[in-house]
Amino acid sequence: MKTTLQMKKLLFALLFATLLTAVGCNRSSVVRYELVDGDPKVDYIEFLNDSVCRYVAPGPITLVSPYTVEGEVLTVHINGMIKANLYQFEKNQLVGEAPFFEGVWKKK
Repeated sequence: MKTTLQMKKLLFALLFATLLTAVGCNRSSVVRYELVDGDPKVDYIEFLNDSVCRYVAPGPITLVSPYTVEGEVLTVHINGMIKANLYQFEKNQLVGEAPFFEGVWKKK
């Protein structure tokens, strides 16, 4: 029962994220970061606006999630209980924590 509810929540989140992407994204305003020494086809984070980002999760599944910024800490809200932090120590670079965005990400 609990797994079915979690799957429904995930499906709803994916559909909502797809709708947000389709309605609110202007391609010219997308800010893209790629993982250093990663595959640019799957190792990227795109900031679609000031509150939503897109990335590839294991699977590979493209997900859209809300994010917040406080100082140099950018927090991606993967789902209601899971968050991932990225730190901006340099202007065009983010450093991510394991296990979600581990490594150095450069702005493209």
